[in-house]
Amino acid sequence: MIEALALQLITLHQPDGRVIHVNPAEITFFAAPRRDDKQLLVSGSNCVVFLTTRRYFGVVETCEAVRQLLGGAP
Repeated sequence: MIEALALQLITLHQPDGRVIHVNPAEITFFAAPRRDDKQLLVSGSNCVVFLTTRRYFGVVETCEAVRQLLGGAP
């Protein structure tokens, strides 16, 4: 018997235009960057997304938009 496993990814966008497809199960935390954090991220990041791999990246989507993509309440 063949079983299918469907992996649903969410699509996010980096400020430089790159598209990122992320497994929601790999996201551990996300937050809006503080003013002093902006120097560490590419200008234009509205939300910082942290992964289980200890990597993080800035995205142009707001944290509220990320929450909605993850199935959170509006």
